[in-house]
Amino acid sequence: MNINYLEANFFKVLSHPIRIEILNILKNRGRYVCDITKLIKETQPQISRNLTVLKQAGLVVYEKKGTRVCYKVKDNNIFKLLDIAKSILRRQYEEVSSLL
Repeated sequence: MNINYLEANFFKVLSHPIRIEILNILKNRGRYVCDITKLIKETQPQISRNLTVLKQAGLVVYEKKGTRVCYKVKDNNIFKLLDIAKSILRRQYEEVSSLL
């Protein structure tokens, strides 16, 4: 597979705001699906679908604890990437704001 294709798919996974929000919620510790659902205020099926996408992309891992499932971030380097993206967006916003 072409590396450009893999990179494009990786960023496609990050292209949904709920997935970014889930990652931010998982930043400091693992969370149960029910907790993520309450924090994001979306339906449980919606959260589960997005967690599945993150899991398939290798960004999160999970552990079953009885009937509950706890998710956590697999590699904290994802937050470096998200911080860089925020920095770029902040700079772009400041440039546009200065023109107005």
